[in-house]
Amino acid sequence: MSDLNELREHLASLKKVVALGEQVERLKLNNDFNEIIVKGFCDEEMKRCMSLAVCEKLQQEQRELANNMAKASAALTNYLYTILRNANIAREDIADVQDAILELETKGEDE
Repeated sequence: MSDLNELREHLASLKKVVALGEQVERLKLNNDFNEIIVKGFCDEEMKRCMSLAVCEKLQQEQRELANNMAKASAALTNYLYTILRNANIAREDIADVQDAILELETKGEDE
């Protein structure tokens, strides 16, 4: 595969990362998503589960379940944050990749 084709494929993958980030940005604008998922699950439910995870009055199995629920909430928060971070990086990289493609096309590199 030529450098030009590799750059074009890389550009396409960067655009997909940006598109996924845009989807998350739209989710952030959705009041239902914010109320149910961000506030309800990622904030309030995680706090509740963390307090249950360390409650000595509960059986070990119940504490483990609460701990796993808190981890799930944290994992979702980290997942969404990572998508946004990767989209920002991809946005910055797109211009460089487009410039590299243009340079190779200008030099007349074959595909």
